Amino acid sequence: MKRLLPFSATAALLIVWFLAAHRQVSGLFPDPLQVLNGLLELLRRGLLAKYVVASLFRVTWGYSLAVVTAIPLGLLLG
Repeated sequence: MKRLLPFSATAALLIVWFLAAHRQVSGLFPDPLQVLNGLLELLRRGLLAKYVVASLFRVTWGYSLAVVTAIPLGLLLG
């Protein structure tokens, strides 16, 4: 029974996401099935890896710039 707890939490999260996506009126947020279909489409076209690498590049540069500015500023203020 304890081994099923993480799966039940994941299933509950997916159910809440699905219900919340279908209760909205704007259609702005996709449900989990639409996200899965989008991921599969990007994978089929060969673009998923390219987009993941581009996102990781942006995150890495953003974090690096934050560190480069925050550490000297923190030392200056300290």
